[in-house]
Amino acid sequence: MLVGIGLGVAVAVFARLVGFDRSKAFYPFVLVIVASYYVLFAVMAGDRPGLLLELLFFALFTAGAVLGFRSTLWIVVGGLALHGVFDFARSFVLEGSGVPL
Repeated sequence: MLVGIGLGVAVAVFARLVGFDRSKAFYPFVLVIVASYYVLFAVMAGDRPGLLLELLFFALFTAGAVLGFRSTLWIVVGGLALHGVFDFARSFVLEGSGVPL
């Protein structure tokens, strides 16, 4: 968990230093990309039932990114925080989908 938090902070600091975060689209795009990893893991594992569930979660996070981009970026902040909680809690609730331990 500490690695995830550390990498998240590092990406945010890097984006700030080089100016990536000047675009309103940067953090919504980060949310979409981060959410797509679980779809990738399910495809790599050949887990078709898991893929459908991962696509559902991907669609929810992507919808939050689009909604936040079009209205207020606070929705994206919430989505990124919720994705961190999802990463932590996922292994207790969902199995399979090729997610690395």
